[in-house]
Amino acid sequence: MAMDAYSYSPRACYTVLIILTLVYRQKIVLAEEWECHMEEGNCDSKDSFEDGKTKYHLNRPTNPDPEAKWQPYLDAISSAVMQYKDCEQDSCTCHDSVIEKDLSVWREKGGITQEQFKKALGRGIGNHYQIINHKLYRSKRCMFAAR
Repeated sequence: MAMDAYSYSPRACYTVLIILTLVYRQKIVLAEEWECHMEEGNCDSKDSFEDGKTKYHLNRPTNPDPEAKWQPYLDAISSAVMQYKDCEQDSCTCHDSVIEKDLSVWREKGGITQEQFKKALGRGIGNHYQIINHKLYRSKRCMFAAR
């Protein structure tokens, strides 16, 4: 089966990653804000309920600039976009260091033996890729089918 080809801009992927990280961090902050302390016994108390009503009441003073709460996120995204360096497509060397690091484990072990490869293939671990007549093929049971 021929390999599926998807083309994503590294800049777009990096921007999406930053946005998801920031959203995740915001959810953690909100979760901590709503945390209930069972050992203190105040989770179902009336006082706790009343405090919540006044804390989140609609008539409380609002932020004069509703956009201000998003400014740290917008600044982080702008900074990441400005620091991004596009990969030179001619040489395709921008990911060499990552590939070298990923494969260093096997280099330190002296490489991957035919026995290790067959054992992993038999257990269905990983993806089996082959190049035949300048075409790349992969196993039908692919862990990441979108690749």
